[in-house]
Amino acid sequence: MTGQDKYTPDDLALLYLTRIHKQLEEHYFNGAKLSTMAELSCVIGCPSDWSEVRKENLKRIAESAGFPKVRLCDEQIVVIYYHHFFGSLKFRKSQNILVYDFGGGTTDVAIARIEITDSGEIKPKVLSV
Repeated sequence: MTGQDKYTPDDLALLYLTRIHKQLEEHYFNGAKLSTMAELSCVIGCPSDWSEVRKENLKRIAESAGFPKVRLCDEQIVVIYYHHFFGSLKFRKSQNILVYDFGGGTTDVAIARIEITDSGEIKPKVLSV
């Protein structure tokens, strides 16, 4: 990189995500290629106010960086899944919940509906932000 180089935000995002991709393969998957793992997918949380164009751009960049089966999800949904799978939230019935998402520069408050399937799987949906 020289003082003459100019990078767009997309260029920087691609550099960043490519480095993360390589680190994941090296340090967490013992050098195995993520692209060869059929059951693996990548979920990226996005701020709730992002447009579909911005989300699709991020998805395209993540795919270009080598991430498999990229899906995007509102950050509030990511928060719900995180706390559910790591045990701090248990849902036994369908219900509405209030989610506070304090991020790096943003704070969102959302009302989400948690539906429980017959198999016990949760299906969260943001109703309002």
